[in-house]
Amino acid sequence: MSFVGWLIVAYIAWAIMSAIRKSPAGKVARTPRRPPRSQEEAHRQMLEMLGLTQGEPIVVQRRSVPADRTAVRLRRLTSADDAAPPEVAVDHDDEAERIVRERRREVEARNRALAGEGHEDFDARIRREEKQQVAGRRPPVATTQLQKLVVWQEILGRPVGERDS
Repeated sequence: MSFVGWLIVAYIAWAIMSAIRKSPAGKVARTPRRPPRSQEEAHRQMLEMLGLTQGEPIVVQRRSVPADRTAVRLRRLTSADDAAPPEVAVDHDDEAERIVRERRREVEARNRALAGEGHEDFDARIRREEKQQVAGRRPPVATTQLQKLVVWQEILGRPVGERDS
């Protein structure tokens, strides 16, 4: 093997050794860790591991957070507060039953109108109204002539694909 070949092999070995030395697995093996006691400690350890993989340590600083003025503050219960609140007898069952009865009556009335004779009455009333509207007005003669002209133009005219616009 030539001198250049030995240089390449040496360079590859040096790169592997330096990668192992910088890897977090190598440093973790050297510094045994105890299991985290809290979630905050687990996050801190995770950030330290991330810093080790990037080659620069991450310093975790605890920041003070201002108090939230919109937060709901709960008052502490005293022995006087532990007593049961006075019971208020409000019964909405009667009102609910009344509403249910009204709704059932409405549904029954609506369903009764849809019975056989109801359909016939409805149909007769609609046709009667329609006849009254049609009898009151007729389309102008020009409109019917225009409709016929348009139909004949479509029948006798050039095909749609050959028209200019």
